[in-house]
Amino acid sequence: QLFMPTVFDDVAFGPLNLGLPKDKVIERVNEALTTTGCFHLKDKPPHHLSLGQKRAVTIAGVIAMHPDILVMDEPASNLDPGSRRNLIDLLLQFRHSKIIASHDLDLILDVCDRCIVIGDGRIRADGPAREILLNEELLRENNLELPLSFQKREHKNKLNSTGGNMTELEKLKHLLKHWMEHNEAHMKTYTEWAEKADGLDRKDISDILRQIVEDSNKLNGLFRKAEEII
Repeated sequence: QLFMPTVFDDVAFGPLNLGLPKDKVIERVNEALTTTGCFHLKDKPPHHLSLGQKRAVTIAGVIAMHPDILVMDEPASNLDPGSRRNLIDLLLQFRHSKIIASHDLDLILDVCDRCIVIGDGRIRADGPAREILLNEELLRENNLELPLSFQKREHKNKLNSTGGNMTELEKLKHLLKHWMEHNEAHMKTYTEWAEKADGLDRKDISDILRQIVEDSNKLNGLFRKAEEII
């Protein structure tokens, strides 16, 4: 959270509270702002910054305190693609140990070596990030999907699986099958959450989720009909 009159003051807040001398504070702030690419913003009021700039300045405020561990919760949420990529590049520069809680699996794949999947308050998997994030069955069991980068690759592989001479209709048929598979996985998730909503006496929510399941069933029926026509 940014609350000081200028970006410089905000980043200086932590080091000052550590009791560091003024010259050391200035050195740390300038270093942190340069590292995060925010030095040109040092005299700006924080409320004039974009969301991506605010996120980078917040990180500068943390690293100015020279922490051993950087802990972040959904750091890429609500960022546009360019700001998100800048954040990933920034995190890759840091030598700090990083603990990141996120549903952005592509970010985790880019930034982290180790990944822990938590479901219902329990550790469901713990190991190399790439190994875990490519385990489609494990991800589906925990209401997650493959990272988008691998979903795109999967689509491309399916389209190319019969060679390079597929017609547009043949490509569409492969896509319809793929869409049905993903839709069925989502339906399972909707049903599970409808049951949880019932357990919380929230029939208003469970009714909506069951309606989504019903509509998804109809959608799969249309997918099958289109596949048969092709």
